[in-house]
Amino acid sequence: GQPHIFWGVIKQWVTARRPNLRQSRPHVNCEKIRERVMAQQHFRELPFGVAYARIVYENYDIVIKTVYETIYIFQALDGTNDIGVTKADPDRWDHSAKWDMRSLGLFPDETKATPLQLNTTLKIRQALAQASLSRDAVNWMVNTIDVTKLMDQFNND
Repeated sequence: GQPHIFWGVIKQWVTARRPNLRQSRPHVNCEKIRERVMAQQHFRELPFGVAYARIVYENYDIVIKTVYETIYIFQALDGTNDIGVTKADPDRWDHSAKWDMRSLGLFPDETKATPLQLNTTLKIRQALAQASLSRDAVNWMVNTIDVTKLMDQFNND
C-alpha cells in the first residue's frame, strides 16, 4: 500500500465522524458523544486497556500518537492520566452562572458522589490540545457523569 492513499482514507474517515460542537449544537450527553467518537468497526483486544476519545473543534484535529504509543505511555506511567491545563480567559464563561457539580447535574445518580463533591464549585481551566487518559478515566467521564448541562452553559455564553 502507498502511504498517501492510506492517509487519504484515514482523513476521509476522521472528517466524516468529527464532531462540530459550536455550529451544529449536537446532543452532548455521554451516549451521543460515544456514538460520534467511537469507531464503527471491531478491533482486536489489546493486552493493556486503552480508551481513546477526541472532542475537538472542526479543522483542528490531528492524531499525535498511535494507539500502541499510547499503550506504551500508560504502561510506563502505570495508567496515570496526563492532561495539561492553563488558566482560562475569564471572558470565556458566565461568572454569574452556577458552576457547582450539583447545579450542573454532573452526577445523574447523586449517590455516586459525596456531598462535598456535589457542592464543590468547578475551577474553569483551559486544556491543552493533547491529553492521555486511562480507560478508567474515560469510563468515568462517559458512564458516570453527564456533561450535557455543562456544555450547554459554556455554549450559551
